[in-house]
Amino acid sequence: MSKKESALSKALHYLSWRSRTQFEILTYLKDKGYDKNEIQEALNRLSDYGYANDEKYVNQVSENIKTNPRKGKYSIKSKIQHKGVSDELICRAISNYDDSIDLDKAFLLAKSTFEHSQRLTWKKIIDKIFRQLSSKGFSSEVIQKTIKKIEHDPLIAQLYEARQDIHKEYAFLHAKKVYDQWRKKEKDRHVLRSKIQRSLYQKGYSTDIIYQTTNIVMEDDS
Repeated sequence: MSKKESALSKALHYLSWRSRTQFEILTYLKDKGYDKNEIQEALNRLSDYGYANDEKYVNQVSENIKTNPRKGKYSIKSKIQHKGVSDELICRAISNYDDSIDLDKAFLLAKSTFEHSQRLTWKKIIDKIFRQLSSKGFSSEVIQKTIKKIEHDPLIAQLYEARQDIHKEYAFLHAKKVYDQWRKKEKDRHVLRSKIQRSLYQKGYSTDIIYQTTNIVMEDDS
């Protein structure tokens, strides 16, 4: 067997594990000690066989992302941007991607996040959904539409309203913690009240819960 055939054989074995980009194959063969001419001939043969096709590889990745319930279209770029694929192919795959596919996936992910965030306030839930969807490759347009859909979903609104007792409990615990932290340092009760309210506001509690909780904490010490 000639060395050129060996380079091709090595490449075919490498491809038997999964699809590869031309850059990945080139790097693999180079690491195995083959020179430029041997690598190029192997790549040419692979191309003739329908392998080592970056456009085909990108399309395959795109299709896999579409069927992955936890990934958005920009995962295409994050998955292959370091594999030597041209920006043109990546941009084309992203532009051809149907956002309606991601809308369904993003809503299900956002709904799951809501269901597993019973202690969080609405503001914190929305922040968490935004971060989660962004990290999973969903576009800003899809994220905005998903958040709007969550905010106007009557069932979610009903479930959130049912959590108010839980939020009041955790608001009280947080307010008490802030109060205990500052009550010896801050003698002005108006300033102390303001610190508690500001801290609760930053946590995303509603105005009603903020004032009710602050009054309870301050009155307990009066």
